[in-house]
Amino acid sequence: MQIKRIEQKVVFENEWLRLYEDVIEHPDGSAGTYSWLERNNGLGGSMAVPRLPDGRLLLIKVHRYVADRWSWEFPGGGADEGESVEQCALRELAEETGLTGTNPTAIGMFSADSGFVPVRYAAVIVDLPEDAADHLELNAQESIAEARFVTEQEAWQMVASGEIFDGTVVTALGLLKVAPPASGQGAPAGLRPRRVRAKLMYDSPWWRLYEDDIVRGDGSPGVYVRVQTTTGGGAILVIPRTPSGKHLLIKIHRYPVDRELWEFPAGLVEEGEDPVDTSTRELEEETGLVARSAVLIGTQFPVAGLISDTFYTVLAEVPEVGESVITLQADEGIIDSKWVTLDDLRRMVQANEIQDGVTLGAVARLLAAE
Repeated sequence: MQIKRIEQKVVFENEWLRLYEDVIEHPDGSAGTYSWLERNNGLGGSMAVPRLPDGRLLLIKVHRYVADRWSWEFPGGGADEGESVEQCALRELAEETGLTGTNPTAIGMFSADSGFVPVRYAAVIVDLPEDAADHLELNAQESIAEARFVTEQEAWQMVASGEIFDGTVVTALGLLKVAPPASGQGAPAGLRPRRVRAKLMYDSPWWRLYEDDIVRGDGSPGVYVRVQTTTGGGAILVIPRTPSGKHLLIKIHRYPVDRELWEFPAGLVEEGEDPVDTSTRELEEETGLVARSAVLIGTQFPVAGLISDTFYTVLAEVPEVGESVITLQADEGIIDSKWVTLDDLRRMVQANEIQDGVTLGAVARLLAAE
């Protein structure tokens, strides 16, 4: 009941990324192709969650070329060969902010978009000294324009207001919510990278990959790789919830990471389709459930440094039915389902049983709404 790789084919590669278009066999035996992306060293990375002794968190404001928006985020990036997730978090913190952190503690691993990018990232709490604000040296080369220290509650308010929209940051905040307790304005336009030429390097029915020529904020030339959905409409994740407060999770085999993951149903928005309509369509296709109502509860960019499309989170009311009534879409690699409460979701996050980044972000929204 899972996708099988027949042949692995590299269709694009540069010094940062490698794109594959594999020949596969679907669970029903039919042939197909699957496109997926990885860092060229095959490694994941870390997101530092810098924390002052009083519990406030450090956020940096960075311009994200793919989304063409300023984004409040935690420092982070890809790991180097032989580097632990803790070492990666400390290095990225130093490179992006000039600060030296201590006592790095990993609080969870996740895949930002397990249906397309297989590498896993760690959220790592890093302790900062009390006078950290006096020693900030923001890396303008990385388009970092501003820093802010906020409480955890203020960070969630920034999620609700849309100031924080990067999916990995929302995921890190959700992991922080179940972790052990602690022992803005527009930026200068000159810091923004500017696109000189967009070059389409790969096109498929689902994704397009561009390698753009850009001019960085300091005037130097550069190259930026970005991915977007073929329709440009983005994608949805739908949270099916019954009137009694149970939520439906599905277990799906994700080809890029070669794992079965617990997720909420999700899918790409078709051209001209309203995301809420996408959510009810995908819900029925993947589970057989017909939503009684559906409402958009948030938007985010799961990987704002790579994928330019908006992802939509939709809450759908569904009827109380037994699991035997649910009809799973086997040709999509969906192999199981279960009803869970909000407390069950919290326990699954704590036990690292939910690793899909988009689903973790949705759980974070549910927990924040308590």
